[in-house]
Amino acid sequence: MQKGTAQRHSKPDGAQRKLFLKNLPFFRLQYSKAIRPAKSII
Repeated sequence: MQKGTAQRHSKPDGAQRKLFLKNLPFFRLQYSKAIRPAKSII
């Protein structure tokens, strides 16, 4: 999906990538929660 975000780490090893992918749904949820009010305001 977003490879640029993963490559930004100084040392992108497997464990970090797994952690990133594991937290991705949580980040998406937070993102949609933050974006939705902004959309309703506009």
